[in-house]
Amino acid sequence: MAAVSSGGPGSEASITYILSYCAEPQESPRSGTMRERDISEKQSSLVNKAYNTLLSPLTRGIYLLSLHGIVITEGTEGGVDTPFLFEILEINERLNDLHTEAEIEEIGTFVQDKCQSLTEDVKKAFEKDDLDGAKMFLTKMKYYSNILDQVKKKILP
Repeated sequence: MAAVSSGGPGSEASITYILSYCAEPQESPRSGTMRERDISEKQSSLVNKAYNTLLSPLTRGIYLLSLHGIVITEGTEGGVDTPFLFEILEINERLNDLHTEAEIEEIGTFVQDKCQSLTEDVKKAFEKDDLDGAKMFLTKMKYYSNILDQVKKKILP
């Protein structure tokens, strides 16, 4: 789950280029048979989906868990404790009561810091092959991610 450095071989940009190059036809879009164009479009779509999955630590972690047959089901707590759920409830209530952009951004920064810390926790859990721990941290990240979505909606109506 380590970040890929920018530039040079193995960078995110070069990986995206290689994947796109493999999926795209080498000539103009009008060349080739209809079947070749369909295959190319499907491959390009898969590359885009893979890129978007790997782009976010949350979706990347959920995908890695799925490779081990572990799914984080919507609407379940996934082993998170009651104090954590109360914390999420309090943050949501506070966010609903805020009206100034500065206050909303303050919550956004707090939650973003929590997500960053959880990203490190998820990374360490995967390194130790602690899939239950990774699942718990990713479940917490989902809660915080939902709050970040609410923050964005309040700032950018």
